[in-house]
Amino acid sequence: MICSQPNCKHSDATCSAFLGDVNGRGGFAAYCNGRVYFVVADRDSGDYIFKSMRMDGTDQSVIYRLNFANYKSGEDIFKLNTVSYLKNDLAVIDCLYGVVPDLKDNYGGIAIEYRSLVMIIDMSTGKVLDRFGDGEEYIVVASYLDKILLYRYVFHHEHLESMAMIDQTYPGKFISLDEYNIWYYDNYCPSQEISVYSISDRTIKTVMNEPCLVYRNKYDDSLNYRGTIVLIGIIGDNLYYYKMSEMDYDCEDRDVGYINLVSMDNTVFYTIKNGGPIISGAHFLDSIVDDSRLLFVEYDSLLPDQRKNGDVYTIDLLSAEVEKLYTDIWNIKYRVYGETDDSFIVSIGNNMCYKVLKTDYYKGDFSQMREYPLEIAP
Repeated sequence: MICSQPNCKHSDATCSAFLGDVNGRGGFAAYCNGRVYFVVADRDSGDYIFKSMRMDGTDQSVIYRLNFANYKSGEDIFKLNTVSYLKNDLAVIDCLYGVVPDLKDNYGGIAIEYRSLVMIIDMSTGKVLDRFGDGEEYIVVASYLDKILLYRYVFHHEHLESMAMIDQTYPGKFISLDEYNIWYYDNYCPSQEISVYSISDRTIKTVMNEPCLVYRNKYDDSLNYRGTIVLIGIIGDNLYYYKMSEMDYDCEDRDVGYINLVSMDNTVFYTIKNGGPIISGAHFLDSIVDDSRLLFVEYDSLLPDQRKNGDVYTIDLLSAEVEKLYTDIWNIKYRVYGETDDSFIVSIGNNMCYKVLKTDYYKGDFSQMREYPLEIAP
């Protein structure tokens, strides 16, 4: 926050923007209509507090409290997490809570089982209007009109984490954790789910549910899973995504499509062949550049040791028009990490960023790029 006091050390309550104990809060929440909304812990009262304040830290006010102190066995302890949505005096908050079991673990301690739920709070009254997804592990991704986008992994059968638990549940059936994991993923592979919650009628509708890909970790040879759907961004009424076909992060076919958030229709309109996007976006709606473009590459060989070049393209997500930009070495060293109005911020593989005009990038001309004062963590 921006403190309004000159020469302030910002270390205690004399600072207008001082928040107190923020060790337990889920992060600064959101900005709306000149105010910042956030969560802070009050260790004295045992409360997590949803608050708002002006941009300079003044006029702090409490909207809602959850208490987690003095809990007893079998009760819940709560912790407010990040505010995800602010509109029409409503806040949608991811809330992490722990279920305290009646029984102690094998070591005599209490093993709290953490779950999540989502709450909708009327900020003008501090009342909870709805709570949903209790224990369903939803992640709030974004909002659109009166809808909230939700993301989660769905486990169709409990996955056991230790041989002690496996032997107790399936006596004598498995001789190793790896053998159990192979059986588990063959029979109960988790799926990745995208859903839409409607604030107006308080319903959840699943719009995509795809099986995860199971793969072996190259470092410890353990079995793991990964979702195949990567959300690109929202343009107009459409939520754009691409879908991975296999575990090769740089060399696979990927369907590009969109979900209409009004009709909920799902449309695939392009397939990237033997390649993928070259912008840094992950799962959460940060891969669109120039308002409606997706940058991607297609390689000249399926086999890494035989690749020499990659053709860089752009696709306009609104018109589905594809344009080849330039050809680069196969590992695509000029990966995009961000943009300004007229330039891209790119990295060339040395953890440093550079700024290049978009007009030059689209021509494959990097002769005029300049170092940008932002270091990418290795």
